[in-house]
Amino acid sequence: TPEIHPPSPPRPPPLPPNGPPPPAPSPAPSAAASAASSASSPAAAAAPEYGAVPSVRAPANVVASIQARRAALHSNLLYQQALHTQLARIESALKRNATLMRKARSYASFARTRPEHRRAKSFFADPLTGDAPPENKDAIRRRVTLQKIPFPYKANAWTKSEIESLHTAVQKEVVRAQMS
Repeated sequence: TPEIHPPSPPRPPPLPPNGPPPPAPSPAPSAAASAASSASSPAAAAAPEYGAVPSVRAPANVVASIQARRAALHSNLLYQQALHTQLARIESALKRNATLMRKARSYASFARTRPEHRRAKSFFADPLTGDAPPENKDAIRRRVTLQKIPFPYKANAWTKSEIESLHTAVQKEVVRAQMS
């Protein structure tokens, strides 16, 4: 299931390379205001007006560092979006593969039904006519027997002890044949 992420906050505009712009100059003070300010203390004359933004310039390396970080964050967001897109494509491909595998298994189950028995060409068949010699007694008995068996005969696999027993019996028979 895809994850739901909260919306990201709006991005601030990029800073110019030499820092934020200086504040707009204030209008020239009137004569009455200049007289009032000269009458007050020198500290009051140096204080900025209420609401005025002080002019602060950041060093160029700090501004470049901030811009680089913003660019990196933007790249990170783009890569995250690309990864989420790829993950969604992979998940849909996995679902499609699972569906295709189920279909393939169902088709394979039809193929596992008993295949038609095809008779191999006889080694003794006439190459011109394709006629084979008549069946002998063993072939007739085998054909009749196989027609009566309702299921295919499957021999059980030999156990390890049976294989070892056969091996020793064959060895003894070879030794006996060599001795005589």
